Amino acid sequence: MKKEILTKPASVRILDIPIFDGTIADATDIIIRQVHSGPKENRCISATGAHGLVNTKKDKDFKQTLEKFYINLPDGMPGVWIGK
Repeated sequence: MKKEILTKPASVRILDIPIFDGTIADATDIIIRQVHSGPKENRCISATGAHGLVNTKKDKDFKQTLEKFYINLPDGMPGVWIGK
């Protein structure tokens, strides 16, 4: 199997945080491809809801943490709606 280097998945910025722009099936496929073909390293994935996004405006450390995650999945319909 040929090794491929995968970049960060497509995202939209909501309150200046990158939120995954795709379906759960897309996210699953990206993660599985990364496990099988990418470099062996840890990847953090979050499920980020409206509360977490708003909290990044007050807590800069939390914002930096979310910015470093490989994927921030929208957790709840507000994040999904705004991302569309």
